[in-house]
Amino acid sequence: MKKRLNFTAVNEVLSKICLTKHGHILERLIQQTPMTEEQMKGMQDLLASKVSVERVQCDCQPGQCHCASHVEEDK
Repeated sequence: MKKRLNFTAVNEVLSKICLTKHGHILERLIQQTPMTEEQMKGMQDLLASKVSVERVQCDCQPGQCHCASHVEEDK
């Protein structure tokens, strides 16, 4: 239950930040988070199994975008 609440809280914060910025945020969190070998192995396995996308699409609300992704798409 607590894990679900933690995930919900983090997901709520991320939902307010452009999707194009999530990768950078995750990188910073990984850098500053102490991890065991087992946790690092789990993360490596997860990343190895993840299918990449060519480009992460901005998910900002129209008119509220501050990430400049929409400017690039409009050109």
